[in-house]
Amino acid sequence: MKVTIDEVAKLAGCSKGTVSRVLNEKGYVSEETREKVHKAAKELNYYPSEVARSVSSKKTFLIGLIIPTTNHPFFGELVHFIERNLNHYGYKLMICNTLNDVEKEEKYVTKLMSNQVDGMIVASQNSMKVDYNFPGLPIIAIDHFISNAIPVIRSDNYKGGYLATNELINAGCKEILCVNQVKDHDGNTNLRSKAYEDVMIKYKLNRCFISLRSDLTKEEKKLKAKKELLENPMIEGVFAQDDETAVLFLDVLNELEKHHVKVIGYDGSSISRLLRPDLSTIQQPIENLAYESIRILLKLMNKEIVNQKEYILPVMLLKGDTTKR
Repeated sequence: MKVTIDEVAKLAGCSKGTVSRVLNEKGYVSEETREKVHKAAKELNYYPSEVARSVSSKKTFLIGLIIPTTNHPFFGELVHFIERNLNHYGYKLMICNTLNDVEKEEKYVTKLMSNQVDGMIVASQNSMKVDYNFPGLPIIAIDHFISNAIPVIRSDNYKGGYLATNELINAGCKEILCVNQVKDHDGNTNLRSKAYEDVMIKYKLNRCFISLRSDLTKEEKKLKAKKELLENPMIEGVFAQDDETAVLFLDVLNELEKHHVKVIGYDGSSISRLLRPDLSTIQQPIENLAYESIRILLKLMNKEIVNQKEYILPVMLLKGDTTKR
């Protein structure tokens, strides 16, 4: 038989309203009464109804998060900080892992809308191919432009590409390979490649690109990297646009005994720093990206005016041994 709030109130020796305030964490209640209510609820195995809570507040307390993959240090850490911050405000997170599949992303968006989420955070790389035009639904984007109506929170990708390329040049590299993923949209991460181009042109150096698609296996990426390095033996530096790719190139370079080639990555997640503390990289402010995303989303959810359409957060160069090789 289902336990009611009346039974909890009776056991705790207080009113239904007091029990409601304690369990919903609203309004002032003395610590002594709070402890009695929690003790009574636990003893009776009582859990407040989320449906009733949603009806009374006209909220589902659900936020949808669209990401391309959870199998990547950057996105794994981003999810961690977003979920931790949302929990502080009493919201739950619905994580949608699209695996870079447009059709899968469209189905997830439909699912989120059917669950009547209170807001949406989009960190997808296919965002311009999917319709996110939902008037009245607060949406923010991370790193990728969706539409003029949706604010974007991103790190300073151009500055990151500039710092990375300059670090390799300062380390004595002239022939520098820029490694990025294939993108057929105007993503902000393309600014890293644009900065690389601008710096190389400034110093009158040859530009060299290789693209590694995200759908390739690790072995396929390694074979392509090895082929590029063998066909271009003059390469002295590698700018990889994420730390995983940087580590992959380091492995290939060691196999080829090209220990003189310098490598710099991008992201600087805590996992990457733990596994390869020697890696030079451009560190994105992942925790601040999560914090700012939620801050702006909550403003939109509270019907506050958000005039700024782009929020750019600073990046940092972390020097390691891989640019001292």
